[in-house]
Amino acid sequence: ANRLLTPKRVELLRLLHDEGPMNTNELAKRLSRDYKNVRQDVLALNEVGIVAKKGRLLSAPWRKITMELRMAA
Repeated sequence: ANRLLTPKRVELLRLLHDEGPMNTNELAKRLSRDYKNVRQDVLALNEVGIVAKKGRLLSAPWRKITMELRMAA
């Protein structure tokens, strides 16, 4: 199954939250990760509204993230 909040994505969110807005390139550098992988993570997190985008700047301005899981009937 495709897990949304992988350990690497949680690390990415924490960095964005603690350090403030930055672009994907800077994020990849700070995390010592491949740009393409970070970009994929950012797209997935932005799609569900966990990462906010203003122009090229990404941010995670939340104090707490609560997830709701829908289980199959």
